[in-house]
Amino acid sequence: MELANPFRSPDDPRRRRGPNAAAASPEWTRVFVFLVVFVFVLATMIGLKIWIDASAAAPKRPSNTGPPLRQETAEQRTARRIRDLAGAFKDGAHPVEHEALKAFAEAALPERAFRLILSGDADPTALMARPEKYRGSVLRVQGRLKARGSEGPYSYVDLQAERSDIPLRVFHLEPLEEPPAEAAGAPWTAVAAFLRTMEQPSTTLVFLAPRVRVDVPPPSAPEDQAPVRALPDPEVSELFRSLAAKFEDTPDTIVQEIDYESPEFLEAARALRTSLSPEQAARLCKPADKVELAANPQAHQGALVRFSGRLIQIYTRPVSVTNPAGLKQVYEGYLVDLKGPHVPVTFFLIDKPAATFRAYFKEGMEYLKEWVEIEGVFLRRYRYQGLPAEGAGEGPTQTSLVVLAKNLRLIPERKPEDLRGGFAALVGGAGLLLAIIVIVAGVMTRKYGGGGASVRLRMFQIKRKKMAEKGQSTFPEAAPDKQILGEQIEKPPSDPTP
Repeated sequence: MELANPFRSPDDPRRRRGPNAAAASPEWTRVFVFLVVFVFVLATMIGLKIWIDASAAAPKRPSNTGPPLRQETAEQRTARRIRDLAGAFKDGAHPVEHEALKAFAEAALPERAFRLILSGDADPTALMARPEKYRGSVLRVQGRLKARGSEGPYSYVDLQAERSDIPLRVFHLEPLEEPPAEAAGAPWTAVAAFLRTMEQPSTTLVFLAPRVRVDVPPPSAPEDQAPVRALPDPEVSELFRSLAAKFEDTPDTIVQEIDYESPEFLEAARALRTSLSPEQAARLCKPADKVELAANPQAHQGALVRFSGRLIQIYTRPVSVTNPAGLKQVYEGYLVDLKGPHVPVTFFLIDKPAATFRAYFKEGMEYLKEWVEIEGVFLRRYRYQGLPAEGAGEGPTQTSLVVLAKNLRLIPERKPEDLRGGFAALVGGAGLLLAIIVIVAGVMTRKYGGGGASVRLRMFQIKRKKMAEKGQSTFPEAAPDKQILGEQIEKPPSDPTP
């Protein structure tokens, strides 16, 4: 149907014919577009949901969470350093190399670092047969004291092993402590690195240790599982506060890790084993604010605390000294909370955990993937170097809380929604908003775009109808002083039929 145009003559080639054919859209095309948009939105939401679940279920490697996440672990770094230093020593009749001893002294490796890579007891026969194989190995050396001496600034003790005739010479970097009178005849012990064999005139095995001490057994060493005589609750809290106060926590000492063979640690471990039952610990230990403990440790030392989180790693640490707690090993673990504040926890468990831990390997390192809860005594903090970011030279300095743990139990694994609920809600809300927009657009198109006419023309029809109902003119009138261009007609054209 041809529309009359009051502004153009019938012969004008620019005069438009037909009901806005370019803007019209068939009904099936609109339905098809609506379905395509709906399917796209639905597929996007399903894909995001699958990605969230899959990424949450996959084992994560938390960054900067503790010693096991360094590029090189403390054990690996110490072992490599000792092997490098021991490589400067050569077997033979010549004296021990003073320059090589000086390098060991300047490295200032603490006894704890030696114990971390302790291989076992020294076998003099095997060392004598293949010294090059064992050079740099850290071993437990024990024997009766035969003599003391020095070579230049470096002191040593000569020991005689009980089951071997091969003499042992142990250089020590720290001064000897005079043993008590009751220790007369007791064996001397050292955790030492094997260096070389030496002819002087008989073949001697040479070691180096941070210190050598006499192994004095306690008057009555308890069994591994000493009986528990639980104290009343107020006395328990006061006992552990007094014991924890012996652990220094100052800017100078915070960089030092806990020495689990130190007298103060063994005393606290003995009190934890004999004065606190597991049931009492579960009742007295309360969830603690890790941020507050890290910021103000002196006010909370000795507090009975409870922490939960992801268990990253756990190691068995041998205790090489006879102690009144009856400890032969402790279990050192690292705990992080992927959801809460980034304050890792280093704990020492004095009894072997009954749980079996699942593990996985990533980049050549073993990690655990259990969620656990620990209960014990807060001792102090310590600082360590975290994992560096990609391309960075050094990692950030991290602060860890140190806990002497009584109980460890497995807890249910955190669900992915717990970790990523906010992101899932955001994606769901965006998808819902987009769906509402698509539905509203479809309804508007259905209402105003049906019958093959354009939306613009249909809106124009509605406007003209309302103006006619109000008695208003829907046809423009010429001003008295202006000439009407185009074809002059008496009445407006009729509405096109859709």
